[in-house]
Amino acid sequence: MGTRHNIASFRGALELNVLLGVRNVALGRFVPGGAAIGRWQGLLPDPDMLQAALGAADHLAKRYPIAISISTPILPCLVDLARYETITPGFCTVGNETNSLFAIDPLGNLKVCSHSPFSLGNLFEATFTDLVKHSFLREFLETVPEFCRDCAALSICRAGCRSSAHLCYGSFEHEDPYLVTWKRRASKTSPAIARLKEREAAVRARKAKKGGPSGTPQASKGGR
Repeated sequence: MGTRHNIASFRGALELNVLLGVRNVALGRFVPGGAAIGRWQGLLPDPDMLQAALGAADHLAKRYPIAISISTPILPCLVDLARYETITPGFCTVGNETNSLFAIDPLGNLKVCSHSPFSLGNLFEATFTDLVKHSFLREFLETVPEFCRDCAALSICRAGCRSSAHLCYGSFEHEDPYLVTWKRRASKTSPAIARLKEREAAVRARKAKKGGPSGTPQASKGGR
């Protein structure tokens, strides 16, 4: 998990993973939540820090047999993700028709993701099919912040981390707090976004040709 205080050491951590024979690594930027909800502003790495970490990761992935992905949405309006040929971008999969992930806590409570404390209900008391009809999930999927509605990257970025917006501001109408912090640097029509969309379209085409994901919603263990 990359924060303002540790992300500069990401290259060193990757080099250690290479030496240990690790073949897959995921980079997640810090997302407000949990015990840090009251002091998240001081933990966010700025876009330049993320670019430096991704650049180092891309360099190492070209030299060694290690696959690197992004596990927490990094907004394309702030960071040029298309320039990193070896890194697989990651965006929110909640409600995704081909690879939807939910979270289940130890008590059986179903949540939209591991970043959200809100429970859709308990799987010991109701079926998964019934729980995903909850209005909270519908609001999560259908609400787009005004700033993001005309963004060229919306179809792939999906307005960043919606759970962190709800946690920090109490509404899905609000932008991802990372975007709020660095909005002055955001570009919704940059050439980098067009390149990223072309790349993502090519990836989807290759997956479709190979048969693609099963399309079955999945649940991840854990959650807050």
